[in-house]
Amino acid sequence: MKKANSTFQFGWMSLLLTVVLSLAVGVKASAQCSLVCNDLVQVSLDQNCEAELLPDDILEGGGCPNGNLQVQAKINNIWVPASGNFVCTSANIGQTLQVRVRDLISGNMCWGNVKVEDKLAPTITCTNINLNCAVTNYTPAYILNSLNIAAAYPTVDDNCGNTTLTYIDTYSDVSCTGTINGVTNVSAYVLRKWTAVDQSGNSATCNQYLYFKRKNVGTVKFPADYTFSCSSNVNTDPSVTGVPYINEFGVNFPLYPNNAFCELSLAYTDQLLPVCDGTYKILRTWTVLDWCLPTSPFPPNQNPVYYIQLIKVVDDQGPAFTCPADLTVSTNTNNCCAVVNLPDVIIEDACSRINNISAMVITFDPYTGAQTGMYTLGGTLTSFPGNNLWDLDTLGNWGNTPCLPPGTHRVIYTAEDDCGNTSTCSYRLTIADEEPPTAACDQFTVVGIGHDDPFDCYKPSANGCEGAGVTWVKAKTFDDGSYDDCNQLKFTIRRMAPYSAFINGLDDCEKTVATAELDSIKFYCGEVGTTQTVILRVYQVDLNGQIMFNQYGEPIFNECMVNVEVQDKIKPACVPPANVTVSCENFDPSLWAYGKATVSDNCCLDE
Repeated sequence: MKKANSTFQFGWMSLLLTVVLSLAVGVKASAQCSLVCNDLVQVSLDQNCEAELLPDDILEGGGCPNGNLQVQAKINNIWVPASGNFVCTSANIGQTLQVRVRDLISGNMCWGNVKVEDKLAPTITCTNINLNCAVTNYTPAYILNSLNIAAAYPTVDDNCGNTTLTYIDTYSDVSCTGTINGVTNVSAYVLRKWTAVDQSGNSATCNQYLYFKRKNVGTVKFPADYTFSCSSNVNTDPSVTGVPYINEFGVNFPLYPNNAFCELSLAYTDQLLPVCDGTYKILRTWTVLDWCLPTSPFPPNQNPVYYIQLIKVVDDQGPAFTCPADLTVSTNTNNCCAVVNLPDVIIEDACSRINNISAMVITFDPYTGAQTGMYTLGGTLTSFPGNNLWDLDTLGNWGNTPCLPPGTHRVIYTAEDDCGNTSTCSYRLTIADEEPPTAACDQFTVVGIGHDDPFDCYKPSANGCEGAGVTWVKAKTFDDGSYDDCNQLKFTIRRMAPYSAFINGLDDCEKTVATAELDSIKFYCGEVGTTQTVILRVYQVDLNGQIMFNQYGEPIFNECMVNVEVQDKIKPACVPPANVTVSCENFDPSLWAYGKATVSDNCCLDE
């Protein structure tokens, strides 16, 4: 028990001694920690565009041998970082930062300033480029974007990112046998000096050579033949029709009028060959001379080289004109056909004069639609009032057709210019018989009343029907040679108003029959002894018996009038009574007791 207590007391005393010693050492350490900072320190960023500020970078002698030191910077009035040392980045380039070094154990600290700088220059690497002597645009952007050469710009690397690139070109020609940097067959070169400058003004340079490789006459390509329409804007200048060129990088580089650095001379001559009115051909002979090769007329080393380019100005379009509208013409009088003066039209051409015109008429049967004939007409070219003779237009006159039969026919106009180009158009020409028929009537006609249906009585009585006699007379009866030149005829007949009192006295049904336009007309006993005026109408009909109409939708007909005398030429019929035998004692002298005669008449009996 005592031993245990002694052990506890010893442990407690040991702990107390340790604390006292530690306090004593801490007081000594604090007394030895002396921090002095430089007023201004320049710090350069490294390859990673960073620089960690270490206490030794900031302190000026002294220090804390047993301290735990940290470097902080005052950013936006806040000391950062909370732990560890401050690291400068590109965001701090050119800034002068207030910094402090503090001992995390004693709490001692000092203050100074740091100016952050980037002192490392960029690295730049150039690659030489081979172009051809015909290249006239050799800016880096063109070389990269149009020629797809990735080495157009140098490779630049900088520790802190952005740089600015500039260049200066020096141009030099090279003779036919000259070399540059051991490179042969070069017409010229450009020494391009590139300079890369970073944001801190550090710079680096490199040299890039652009070699314009010589192209000889055998590599020259020539323009294709060219064709203009004479109606277009004809411009035969080489800038339009093409020039000799060199093809490389998928691009055609023209050699005329400026062939850049190439030792090639180009020229051309034109020979004009007329073809037809308003058109021609040009034989353009290109000559290309290579100054670095000897002259020779023999392939494959021919120098100069000659090439003929064919340029054509052609008239490939026919004349322009507008067809007349569809036309309807009536047949000639007393002739079942029509001679038609075909309509004139104005014809014009963009390039050449009108050479000739013609017309074709194709006739068709109006009922079957089958073609029945074909007629060709030659036209004439004339002027017209107000015509500007400088314009290539004229009046086409196709003249008269043969006598064309009725039907709907097709007319085709054709016009040909001086270069053989033709244009056509067509329209419908309808020949119709619109001449009314000739109507011929018997001026005076006698109609006798006959027997008819007893229901046609006009005077009923207790003894039955009286006056049952009527007569139907067909319209054609009154015809006296009516005719039409082309078509069939149909006849109708009607009374001429005003009507007699007898007709007005009929019932509505009979009155309609008596006065309507029909193919027959009815005469009554009541009209006996009178003269009635009737109208014979003669219609023009087709082969199917259908009434024909003119172009205005009106039926085609003619009329004539006939005076009809209505007579009753049928005598009354009388049937005596049967024979009778009587005694004399019983004889009746009045005779009426022995019967009466039976009488009848187609019309009324007077007694």
